[in-house]
Amino acid sequence: MLRSTDFVLTVWRCMLAFGIACGLWAPFTEPAHAQCGVGWTLAAGKGPGSYEICYDEARERTVLFSGTTTYEWDGVSWETVAISGPPDRGAAAMVYDPIGKRSLLFGGYSAGGARKDLWSWNGVTWTQLASAPPEALGRGDFAMAFDRGRNRLVIHGGWPGGGQLLTDTLEWNPTNNSWQRWASSPIGNRYAHRMAYDEARGEIILHGGYYFTNKNDTWRWNGSSWSLAGNSGPARYVFGMTYDSGRQQVILHGGTTCCGEVEYPQTYTWNGTSWSLCPVQGPARGYMNIAFDRQRDVLVLPGGMGPTPNGRAYVPETWELAMSIPPSTLRVPLEYPSIQAAVDAAVAGDTVLVAPGEYVESVNLRGKAILVKSEEVGGAVVLAPEGTRSFVANSNETPNTRVIGLRIGRNGKIGGGAAISAASPVFDSCEFVGCRNETGGGALVEGGGPTFIACDFIRCVAISTCCGYDSGGALRNLGGNTVLEACAFVDCEGVGNAHSIMQEGGSIVVRGSVIVSNVQGGFAQTYNAYGSFLLEDTTFDGIDGSSCAFGWDAYTIRRCVFRNATTSSIVDIRFGNTALEDCRVERCAITGGYLFRVTYSGTYSAEDVIVCNSPGQPFQGPWTDLGGNDFNASCSCFGDINGDGMVDGFDLGVVLSGWQNGPGSNEGDLSGDGETDAVDLALILVNWGPCP
Repeated sequence: MLRSTDFVLTVWRCMLAFGIACGLWAPFTEPAHAQCGVGWTLAAGKGPGSYEICYDEARERTVLFSGTTTYEWDGVSWETVAISGPPDRGAAAMVYDPIGKRSLLFGGYSAGGARKDLWSWNGVTWTQLASAPPEALGRGDFAMAFDRGRNRLVIHGGWPGGGQLLTDTLEWNPTNNSWQRWASSPIGNRYAHRMAYDEARGEIILHGGYYFTNKNDTWRWNGSSWSLAGNSGPARYVFGMTYDSGRQQVILHGGTTCCGEVEYPQTYTWNGTSWSLCPVQGPARGYMNIAFDRQRDVLVLPGGMGPTPNGRAYVPETWELAMSIPPSTLRVPLEYPSIQAAVDAAVAGDTVLVAPGEYVESVNLRGKAILVKSEEVGGAVVLAPEGTRSFVANSNETPNTRVIGLRIGRNGKIGGGAAISAASPVFDSCEFVGCRNETGGGALVEGGGPTFIACDFIRCVAISTCCGYDSGGALRNLGGNTVLEACAFVDCEGVGNAHSIMQEGGSIVVRGSVIVSNVQGGFAQTYNAYGSFLLEDTTFDGIDGSSCAFGWDAYTIRRCVFRNATTSSIVDIRFGNTALEDCRVERCAITGGYLFRVTYSGTYSAEDVIVCNSPGQPFQGPWTDLGGNDFNASCSCFGDINGDGMVDGFDLGVVLSGWQNGPGSNEGDLSGDGETDAVDLALILVNWGPCP
């Protein structure tokens, strides 16, 4: 016999009303980028003239070596971090080793001649590593990159300071501090060219350089040989080149004419097959290099040679190219009168921040990769006008479109909730309260792949009985691939077939969730008409109706708990094999004689299924025993927080105390969702009374 009483249900519903009225229903606690950057800005920090540069990803600093001094750039200023280390040099190269988490400096010219020494910088000290082998000459004006895929430092060509240009290729192996040399390459004579590792395509890219004329060809290195990748790029030498991880492209800036009289301001990108000229132009610079700051999503260009009022000279400036528009916060109603007005004005990466209050509108998300977020937990309430949805996603929204922390309801007799069509937005920590629609009371999904994280569906209703499977008080999934993670369903009602979730085609995953309902009526909580349906780590508590889960198609039910159900069965299927894995059935009063029913050709497989205090036969029809099943176990007492053998006022007080502590409090968190909220109150009330 269930321990819920009319008195408890009355208290529960009063508490629900109190929670909604007082704002207590609160479980809450890759943007689009421009392809070529959105604009250059002159930073405050002054950069040195001649230098080598790379970006230290582990420490999120741009490292620059000039003369014998090491500097680091944090986006605001250059800090001198070492005044000694490698000997003075110029026309060397520096790259970052992400595996060793260090900057590597090689070669260059000094007073004693061309060098071939290798050094590493870990943010504190410089350490000398193995120099290039005897058969390799010292050099400057060479090209260098780090092959992340193969864990190798790769060097090509350069000039030894006299005599012939070099055409060999060197590789240094960090694992054993050793070198390998290929004596020649098909690339031919050149110097002051540049290389970068294309992470997206797993290859070294070499471009440009000078030998009697500027070179415009591009080459690939696969670890053993070079191949021509193109010969129609910008003709440049002493330019800057690096890899842009945000857009997965090699980016090139600046350089000079053939004899160094004029510097270029253009920026180009390499997509793996061809170079493209960017619409933005920056400072005209040569005899320089660039680094990509992954954390701040900017290109850093310090110093370099360029035009000045006194002629061409090294320019002590630092420029940055923002690769994406910095996100903005659009405030409603302070700056925009409605949520829709702010969404219309927003661009990718922006946040629409909504102040507490009621907003009577239907918001179309316009396919934008933005956040629509309540300023306070559950404080912003979006009430749909009569016959409309509170939120509409029908413009190919991706998971970068997120609705966070809003309460979603209706202003008329019909409406509210979300309508999603061929889109994949994320609703995070939202409350769908009292939504009422013909079908899919809280949310209607027609294609796409939306995700609902830590959302509560409370008293949402689907009223249609006209069209077959038309139903789904909380949600109807019509051909979508929907995920519901750590959600709660409380007293939702589907007049047709499913009180909570209706599945028709595609797939649906319900994971780590809670379904609590005393809604009367001969319908199931979840209904799988056809398609893939996974129930995982989910609890059904206090369920009335025909069954917890009904299906013409099969389910996978893993680590679920069915507790205090007054239904004709726990699961009822028609076709296919439903897999039950590590599930529990506790104190259920089954009126149909079987916990797991079968009609037509349906079957079950059961592994580690525990049944306690639930009279009735386990299975009707064929089933496969995979072991570990116990159909006569002893029940524990769920909800008895202090262990006194009763779920009573003390346990209720613990939940209310944790609830009062606000988002993030887990005191009295019975649902296991990391929050103490009205769902935990519902779980106390449906388990009210003495332990069995």
